[in-house]
Amino acid sequence: PAIPELPADALDVMSAREVAEQLDRAREGDAEEIAALSRLYTLHGYFAEAEACGLIATRQYPYSYSARLWWAIALDRLGRMDDAIAQYRQAQPIAPRSERAQCMYYVGRCQLRLERSEAAERAFRDSLEIAPAQYELAKLLIRSDRGEEGLNLVEELSEQYSDDLTVLQLRSRAQLAAG
Repeated sequence: PAIPELPADALDVMSAREVAEQLDRAREGDAEEIAALSRLYTLHGYFAEAEACGLIATRQYPYSYSARLWWAIALDRLGRMDDAIAQYRQAQPIAPRSERAQCMYYVGRCQLRLERSEAAERAFRDSLEIAPAQYELAKLLIRSDRGEEGLNLVEELSEQYSDDLTVLQLRSRAQLAAG
């Protein structure tokens, strides 16, 4: 498939220049350059074009973490949750060690959107080293009448983010749920 282009008037002048330069580099055929174009399209809200670039880049280089990640993000934004989950899961083992938990966090978010709370809980538990996963898991536990377990997670978050209003609100909800 061909690398998709945006209409000439789709972006402001500076963004259009950046995208045009990346498009030129992507046309040379390097998977990482195509993945970078996918990232740019995603950041500008052109998810269908980003998805097409992600597919092209991943077919060319299946072990490219950035290609797989940006393809997954585009699929996620397009509402193709099961496809996004599959790509996040494939990205996770090839991700830099510091980003593996982030992939599972994204899986958890997609599972929540599909109302698969048990699968979301497993994904969040697999990514507890990052605060967003702790936060989402605590919310999930509180909603599922496991407030005391949720409160334990929120207490840990409160130590790291003592001035964060969303954490303080969640802590209050967890305390009410725990009794």
